[in-house]
Amino acid sequence: MSPREEEVLRRFDARPATDNQRERLQEMAKDFKFLTLRLLGRTPPSREQALALTHLEDAAMWASKAIMHNEGGDDGKPTP
Repeated sequence: MSPREEEVLRRFDARPATDNQRERLQEMAKDFKFLTLRLLGRTPPSREQALALTHLEDAAMWASKAIMHNEGGDDGKPTP
């Protein structure tokens, strides 16, 4: 298997969260929930609102993946 194939396949590996990562993921979840409630409270139900909610979900997923897939251990160094 080529190094590129190995790198791409690593994207699908499950990784257990460290205590530091778990704490940051929980804080981010609170932030995204806050934004979601603000969005729901300040915009009318519409296609645009649905898209905004979808993009918040996308952002939450990518932010979580950034923490889980780009750090080594508690030291925060990127995984090779």
